[in-house]
This record gives sequence, C-alpha cells and structure tokens, in this order.
Amino acid sequence: MTGRERLTRVYRGELADRVPWAPYIDKKTLSGYDEAIQKKGPFEFTRAIGGDILGRCTVYKGGVNNNFVHSKTLDKADPSIRYVEFRTKLGSIKGVHSAKALTYLEPLLKTPKCFEIWKYIYESRTFIEDNNRFFEIEKEIREDGITAAVVGPTPVQQLVQQELGVEAFSFALYDYPSELEDLMEGMHRKNKELYKLVAKSPAEFVILVENTSTTMISPDTYKKYSMGHVKDFVDIMHENGKKAIIHMCGLINHLLPLIKKTGLDGIDCLTPPPTGDTYFQDAYRIIGDHLTIHGLLDPTHWHSCSIDEMKKNIHNFLKTDIIDKPFVFCTAADGIPGIPLDKFNAIRKIMREYTF
Repeated sequence: MTGRERLTRVYRGELADRVPWAPYIDKKTLSGYDEAIQKKGPFEFTRAIGGDILGRCTVYKGGVNNNFVHSKTLDKADPSIRYVEFRTKLGSIKGVHSAKALTYLEPLLKTPKCFEIWKYIYESRTFIEDNNRFFEIEKEIREDGITAAVVGPTPVQQLVQQELGVEAFSFALYDYPSELEDLMEGMHRKNKELYKLVAKSPAEFVILVENTSTTMISPDTYKKYSMGHVKDFVDIMHENGKKAIIHMCGLINHLLPLIKKTGLDGIDCLTPPPTGDTYFQDAYRIIGDHLTIHGLLDPTHWHSCSIDEMKKNIHNFLKTDIIDKPFVFCTAADGIPGIPLDKFNAIRKIMREYTF
C-alpha cells in the first residue's frame, strides 16, 4: 500500500497492510541537521525516513472585518511584551501579550463588559473558503500520505488557553456564569458556521484542535459545555461525509466516557504516561475498537533513551496495545532538534515488522 492508502484506511477505522507510522516533524526538528535536509522540509524528511505523511492545514481564511480595530504595540523597555487593544462601537478591550508566543500574560477578558465586547468581536468574524494550501500540500505529499483540515478550538478550550486562562475562567464561571455562558453560546454559534464551511472542503479528515486535558477542565465542566460543542462538530462532519478527529494530547483518562458520547472517529496525539495519563487500551476499551488513535510514544521513551531501549519500548506497546486496532503510530519530534537519524532509521525497520 502507499502511505495515502494506508492512512486513509486506518483513519476510516479499518486495518491496513501494516501499522502506519506518521511522526510529528516540524522545521525546528530539522534545525539540528545540515542545511540540505532543512531546505527539503518536514514532508520530504518524513518520506526519507520511511514514515507516512500526515499533513495539516486550514482550508479557510478570515474575511475583512470592519467592526473592530485591532492594534499592537511593543513595549519600548521590554520588546518581549506586546500591548494589544480591540476597539469597537461597544467599547475597548486591552491586554498584555507575549511577543514570542500566542499567549496573554494576563487575562484579556476581565469583566462582564469585556465578555459582551468579545462576543461582538467573535460573532463579527467572517470566513472564506480557501483550499489553496490543501492542494499545495497534497501536491507535495503525493501518494505518501494524506492532508487533514484543522479547526478549533471550542469555546471553553479557547478561553482557558488564550483570553482568560484556567484560573480566570474558573472564577468567571463562578462569579458571572450567565455572562460567560452567553459569550460561549455566541462563540459556538460562530464556530458552527466555520465547521459547515470546512465540511465542504476536499479534505476527508478534519481535526478539531482542542488540546483537552483535565489540567485545564474538570469532567463536570466538560460535560456541561465542551461535550455538546464537540458533538456538534462531529455531527456536522458526519453529515458531510467527513471523519471527525479530536486533537487531545493531555490528561483525558477521566473524560473518556464523556468523549465517547461525542461520537468522534479518532483521537489525534493521544498521550500515555508519563506525560499523559491514558493508555491506548483504555481508550479502546471505553470508546470502542472502531476508534482511530494517532498515538504518541512518549518522548521520554524514545528521544532520551538508547536505541535498544527505544526498540524494546516500541515492541512492548505495539504487541500488547494496538496490533489489531486502527492505530497510527506517532513519534512526536516537533520542536525537538538534534534527534539522531539512527533512531528514525531504527523505527523504520521496527514498523516494517508489524504487517497484517
């Protein structure tokens, strides 16, 4: 089978000729290698080491929005800090942002008035179909893999990861529940518009990037809000013949019964201990053997150990956890430069042993 055929079968919940290996490679991974390797890029590197390529991209872009003005100003004394302001007819929101990362250094939304303004800004967004990047990646990947569309996250995850943070979100949910719920309802309505647009794209597989973890959300909060939001995403994808995959690379063991109710087709980057808390067999046992798992071998189990130890770790979980399930093996190397090429070559040989 080609990489495209192999990944397509497994992401449809079926078995292929062997267990696919779709490592997570980015430009920083390649930064420790010579210039020739870096120039070829992550997809060509994955092809060279014998991996199956899983490309990811957006299939839309934001349209012109004249309902607010967004300004950014670097701090003159500390260029690592950027001040941001959103000005609308309802008022303004000011925040402090890291200039190097997509994170706020303090909650952007501090009062119910901020919630009202942010809802107005969020609902004012427009989206335009744009499949150009999808076709560019498809051309680059050729028959060696597939390209998935990405979208997300849902309101709770958006707010706890960006505009509020975990602590401020928790306090707001206690102090201003109706105002915060009104904001999330507005955000979700707009998200569903985007889901419907993405569902019309040529991508068969769509990944909702949630980064779900009980370090950020309790089971009760997930059940009350996120579960329904994710289910709406899944339903919209299914209505349009797409496979709905959720990116959840955190601690999700105690959420599995709720996650099952969303009807999802797959979990992207499911992480076992010690970084995560969910073994692959637990996800299959609770959600079902139809589930497609793109599962990580924890970096501590391959990046920082000897080749012999790495081989042992890979064999142990492949033999016991997933050999007869729709599973895509992932060695997460994104953001990790300098991994010896011998390790990638060793994994290539191991994966050729797990054929059906």
